[in-house]
Amino acid sequence: MSYKEEIEQLRKDGHSVKEIATIVGCSNTTSSRYCKGIKVENLQRLEERYQKSRGNLAKGRVHWKTIKEDLSKLAAKQWPTVYKDPQMMLFLGLYLGEGYKHSTQVGVTNNDPIIIKLCYDVFRKLTDKKIAIEIICYSSNNKKESKKFWENLLQEEVRIKENCDKRSQDLKKPHPKCKYGRCVVRFNDLQAHCKIMTWIDCLKNEIGALV
Repeated sequence: MSYKEEIEQLRKDGHSVKEIATIVGCSNTTSSRYCKGIKVENLQRLEERYQKSRGNLAKGRVHWKTIKEDLSKLAAKQWPTVYKDPQMMLFLGLYLGEGYKHSTQVGVTNNDPIIIKLCYDVFRKLTDKKIAIEIICYSSNNKKESKKFWENLLQEEVRIKENCDKRSQDLKKPHPKCKYGRCVVRFNDLQAHCKIMTWIDCLKNEIGALV
């Protein structure tokens, strides 16, 4: 990438003239000259456009796909910060394998307490909406103990899902990997869903660049 191309790309990524001058190591005048005429969509502008789109969606003036596109752009701008967060990177790797991906619902189902706790903590950072927590108990699980275990882990009320899985009804004792049943953590939030899926795409691109 040439000197000029680097400045232009940084500008497109939403950096200010002064930030670019510092990153590249040039004067503000040089940075300004190469940035001239380049349309920039910074985080604040994208946030404002998203909020406006939400209002128009409620009034039937805009399609939800338009909002989804804006959210994806916003999430892509946030990727450099997400990439430096070890907790988020671990979460994205887990969510790629275990998370809900084909609707606006965000969630995971797993029997591993570490996976559930990590995902729940990240979900709390991404949304202020109500998060539903349910457990799937088999005949080999003690429902009272299972409910207490997950509530102590997540510090939230947990509901037991009844008659939702018959595959393990004949177990004589708890399976060592499913001692407290399976836990389901989920919520509906288009913004959080778009962010997660965009960041996963960014992560795939990063991995692709390394192989």
